[in-house]
Amino acid sequence: MSLSLEQPNTALQRTGGRVLVKAYIDQVVRVGRTFTFEDGQFKGLASGRKVLFIRAVGK
Repeated sequence: MSLSLEQPNTALQRTGGRVLVKAYIDQVVRVGRTFTFEDGQFKGLASGRKVLFIRAVGK
């Protein structure tokens, strides 16, 4: 596969803002540290701490 001007370099695509936000969320949301899955239900483990809920919707 050859790289042309019409095809963006995938390494450059991975440096955008959305990728940085997802990387941050991946570091914060950890099974066994911030939540667990028991009896088919999610259970939060961050009780007693402040939580910021962010939701973004795009087209």
